[in-house]
Order: sequence, then structure tokens, then C-alpha cells
Amino acid sequence: VALRLMRIADHDQQLLRRVRAFLAGLEQLSRAAKPQPRRVVTLGLGSVTLRARVHSERGLLVLRRERAQILELLGVVESRLGFDARAVRLLEASLAAARDKVAARLNLALAQARSLDVAAARRTLAAISAAQRRQNPRVANLLRSLALVEARLAAATKLGFVVGKKPPDQAPVLRKLAEVYVLLKTPARAARLLRRAIELQPADRTLRVMLALELAASGDLRGSLATIALARQHFGKEAGLDALEQRARRLYEGWRAKVNR
Repeated sequence: VALRLMRIADHDQQLLRRVRAFLAGLEQLSRAAKPQPRRVVTLGLGSVTLRARVHSERGLLVLRRERAQILELLGVVESRLGFDARAVRLLEASLAAARDKVAARLNLALAQARSLDVAAARRTLAAISAAQRRQNPRVANLLRSLALVEARLAAATKLGFVVGKKPPDQAPVLRKLAEVYVLLKTPARAARLLRRAIELQPADRTLRVMLALELAASGDLRGSLATIALARQHFGKEAGLDALEQRARRLYEGWRAKVNR
């Protein structure tokens, strides 16, 4: 349920924060010395509410066994929210007891890359054996993405960006950083950078195209179509924008298919 929620919530920061609070509550319950039946951890999802509590010693034991997975999920959520340092700490803590070491290392490497520490991400992936790499195409895919991320970061550095510091308020820098987060599959983070870049450079058609596509990829079709409508006002009616709308709708349908599978 949490994994599906994280996909749904990629453009919905409020819902993603509620998922984080729910997982953090579960993690706290798992560290309790004894059952706490009066303490209830809840997550409201429209007309449905998830509730968790620990009634017995057996229940507490089961929750403790799941603590590594809870930490891993919590780390993934923090990474999607953009709290990179916290995400890396949680994912590192979950790794030792993780049932699926390859998936855990992939999540850690992705969080490290999103924190713009590509070298650390490469070291994490290097710990995955050759046989495991052959069985999991995500490893090769992420390595290819890291090479492209390094190129984007190098370009941003030439424009004045310094890793670990707030990016300069320059549209070309923000665009390169947005491309990094596109490669690292965080379209909502890319969209936030692109919005600011458009404010600085409203006549840049490419920025508006990128924003429309990333909003659709994150599940925000309404925002994507609104962006295309504003582009039509700014640039006039043109066939390219009609094709962009069709592409955005396909991206959105791809997002829906991923969520519902």
C-alpha cells in the first residue's frame, strides 16, 4: 500500500507528507519496549483510513521484524520529498537488515544521486555482484542515468552551481538541475525548478515544454494542460503544442498504468 501511495503522491506533497508521518509512527511503535494498544497510527486517504496499533507482544515482534522495511520505505518517501540527507541516513540504516539487498542498494544509490553525490551512488552500486546485476536491469539503467547526471552537473557547475549550496537564480542552471531530477525519476522536483526557471525566462519555449511533460509524468494532468494553455497564450496556436498535449496525455496514462498495476 505504501509503495503504491508513493507513486500516487509524487506531485501531491501534502499526501506524501502524511505517508511519511504514518511510516514514522510505525517505526516508533516498532521501537517500543512493550505493546502500546492505546496508541493508534492513522493515515487518511479520502473516505478510507488506515489504522495501526500494537495489541500484543506477538504483534510487537512482527512489527520489529518489519522495521528494516519500514525504514527503507520511509527513506524512499524522504527522498521524494527532497530531504536527501535524512533519506540517505534512513536507507543506510535499513540496509543491514534488508530482505532484498539489491532493491535496498538501488534505493540508497538513487537517494545518494538525488543528493547530487554521484560518487557515493556509484560505490553503493559497486557492491552489487555481477550476477545480481544481470538479473536486475534497474542497476544498468541507473548506472546509465548517473553518467548523464554527471554531464548535467558538470554543465551546471560551469554556469556557477556548487553542490551543497542553493543554486543561483539563473534559468540555465535551474534547467540543468531539472534535467538531473528528470533522469532520477523525480518529476515533481524537476517541475518545481522549471517553474522558477520560467519565471526568470518566460519566453523560453523549451522550459514550458519540459514543465508540461514533467507535470504529466508526475500524475498532474491538470497542471500539465494548464501549462500548455499558457504556452498557447504566449506563443500562439501551433501544431507543436497540439502534439505536446497528446504526448502529455500519453505520459499521464503511463503514470496511471504504473500506479494501478
